[in-house]
Amino acid sequence: MVNAEVLARAGLAAWSLALAGAGIGYNYVQAQFFSLIVPGLVGLLCASAATRFAHRATMSVRLVATAYAAASALLAFRFAAVPFGPIGRWLPPTLAGAALAWFGSRPPHPGTRSPAGRAVLRRRGRR
Repeated sequence: MVNAEVLARAGLAAWSLALAGAGIGYNYVQAQFFSLIVPGLVGLLCASAATRFAHRATMSVRLVATAYAAASALLAFRFAAVPFGPIGRWLPPTLAGAALAWFGSRPPHPGTRSPAGRAVLRRRGRR
């Protein structure tokens, strides 16, 4: 169970980066490849900030990061004053940001050699 303080820390960190990313991303709304790359990078940054400030990567923290990454892509369209129009215009950047935020905030696997993975194993008493 995640308490409200953890979600507030994750939300504030992700929201600040989502606003900054939307401010940068509105320049690339109608570009072909950068309209997917920029929301994806913003999604990774939102995921990193949310898990870093929450000090954990629980399901609810990952959902917060994903929601703010998707909101950042949609805000970029609003900042650029481009009508949303057909779904093929705004859905791919939104999904790119949300997918990279979701997969970028995965908790470390206990079997990895990373310091975070070793810490998980130590807490479980396996090493």
